[in-house]
Amino acid sequence: MKKKLPRNFVHYAILAFVLIAGISVTSSSTSADISGLVAEYRFENCGTGHPASTADHTGNLPEGILKVDAAITNDGGGRISRAYTSPGTNGSHMWVIDNDNGTPSDESDDTLSNPVLDILGDLTLSAWVNITSYKNEIVISRSHNGEFWFGITSTGHLMYAHTGHSSIGSSAIVPNDGAWHHIALVRTGHSGAFTLKFYVDGQLKDTRSYNYSISATNRPLEIGSCQIVCGGYNFNGKIDEVKIFNTAATNAEITQIYNNERQGKNYDGSIRCPASLGDLVWHDANANGVQDTGETGLPGVTVELYNGNSCSGSAIASTTTDTSGNYSFTNLTPGNTYSVKFSAPSGYLFSPQNQGDDTKDSDADPSSGCTGGITVEEGENFTWDAGLYQPASLGDLVW
Repeated sequence: MKKKLPRNFVHYAILAFVLIAGISVTSSSTSADISGLVAEYRFENCGTGHPASTADHTGNLPEGILKVDAAITNDGGGRISRAYTSPGTNGSHMWVIDNDNGTPSDESDDTLSNPVLDILGDLTLSAWVNITSYKNEIVISRSHNGEFWFGITSTGHLMYAHTGHSSIGSSAIVPNDGAWHHIALVRTGHSGAFTLKFYVDGQLKDTRSYNYSISATNRPLEIGSCQIVCGGYNFNGKIDEVKIFNTAATNAEITQIYNNERQGKNYDGSIRCPASLGDLVWHDANANGVQDTGETGLPGVTVELYNGNSCSGSAIASTTTDTSGNYSFTNLTPGNTYSVKFSAPSGYLFSPQNQGDDTKDSDADPSSGCTGGITVEEGENFTWDAGLYQPASLGDLVW
């Protein structure tokens, strides 16, 4: 198996829209088509080491502010890559605001006025938690007097409240075994007549009525506490993949979110930090297997992608090179191994293989047109080229 380092590592899924000859490989994950995502906190970005992040990946809300002992785990410490973590000390939480009213050290007058969180009807909250003990603790809220308040009781049961009304517990229990578990809350109905559904690990565990009114507020968004109104309820453990929807997910959609994220993918089944593979098919005028100055790309060459270390079985994707000889396959799973097969046009032969710099030489086996195994990394793996030449002829007439 041959493995090359990625080139131009900083670009990701946008590649499919940039390269004319690019083709996206469909993920085999189950698609969750739930709409209405208004906030998503992953706690990491794509890239080397998955840099820690408190950004909302929808772009709707500001970055969160980590308070007191709240932090982001090392890469690999989250359900997918990184996660929010806190020892549960008083004041430890992630605070999301758009106005501190000129008093950064005083949270009591902070506000979040973005209307995307003025959710007064259907609502879905989704997150992963990892705990080793039980206490009254909040996973996500707009404080107890806001539009939602979702957490775990001292006996491990999921609980909910809104707009300052009494909280309601459920029979849904979150294991405190130090493993990751998915929790979700789905609210349907209208002010004064709501139905609440509580889920653990993709399964509906309880349904309750919650017949209290609700109103819009400008309360901050909190992850890991209900600090101001409740006086704490600081979460002790790790939280990951926090999502807020202004729609009500179905039972099947909650199960799909659970299954997709359990596999390390996005909630909708797409690849979190996809890889891409490709580069250039060129006319190797001097047949030396190296891209020399003045040698141009070959358009219209068929390129196929295969799973595994050889070009056997059926191709999983196929494309043709663009007018400049470029090709790409996007939406690939990092860590997977693929093989690429080039088809030589009539009158062309493949150049010698692996003659030098990986970014400039030909990778196709001259006898088969196949590269052999390529283990892809996140981002662009753009060093997989094929050189083709037209053999010379010599002769005249014997008479």
